Amino acid sequence: MTKKAKILVLDDNKNFLKTAKHLLSDDYEVKTTFSSEQARRLVRQYRFDVAILDQKLAKNEKGIEVLGQLRKYDPELPAIICTEYPHYKDTRASFRAGVLDYIGKRESDLSERLKASIRSSIKAQSKTLEVKRERARSIKIFLAYQHDDREAVESLFDELTAGRFLPWMDSKSIIKGPWWPQIQKMIGEVDYFLPCFSSSSLIRRRSVFRDELSLGLEIQGRLFRNEVFVVPIRLAPCEIQEEFEVFQVVNLFEKNWFSKLEAMLV
Repeated sequence: MTKKAKILVLDDNKNFLKTAKHLLSDDYEVKTTFSSEQARRLVRQYRFDVAILDQKLAKNEKGIEVLGQLRKYDPELPAIICTEYPHYKDTRASFRAGVLDYIGKRESDLSERLKASIRSSIKAQSKTLEVKRERARSIKIFLAYQHDDREAVESLFDELTAGRFLPWMDSKSIIKGPWWPQIQKMIGEVDYFLPCFSSSSLIRRRSVFRDELSLGLEIQGRLFRNEVFVVPIRLAPCEIQEEFEVFQVVNLFEKNWFSKLEAMLV
């Protein structure tokens, strides 16, 4: 049995939410909400294939503004604007924001138009992900971590490998052995440096892990001032070092963490 694609519909008109669910439920798994706050919770909880957003929402919110909030949790979320009052300025702003289609609710063929747009959005997303996977084949990543956290980092290593990246930890991938000269060489040659934090790693002050962090920050400052090189990974809820607060942190304990990480790396 083919799994149905998941569709999120956000609209402050409850009658339209009922209409959308009626039109789409035969082909898709549809979740509806009239609240942007609830939409954010749903995107944290589920992996949606497409979001359908009203342009003008309650509390003077706009669909493309809410889309920006939703993409903090799912950077690759495809979106369609479906509005009662289409306007060319809104159309242009929506496409600049990365919306894939802009549809008027009063169109006579609304059901077919929505379904065709959803199919195109899902196809475009699939193509985008495939392109990213192809790019990922050559991306080298160094994982710095405290050995108390090895189990969590091994899971991260497996996720990265499945995503076709080239991660390294100790004797796995790219170079062999944990010796410091090789580590220094490796950090200087990779595309991304991922320091992995937990309460345990932050407590320990004397370790190779600390040396790796210092070297990674030095390289960031020397060579990558205007580009992403360091991506901190928080393995569990904990404070993060002050020097890493300027970087965008990925939290492994949050929903869709890998989509966020993948979007940053490719």
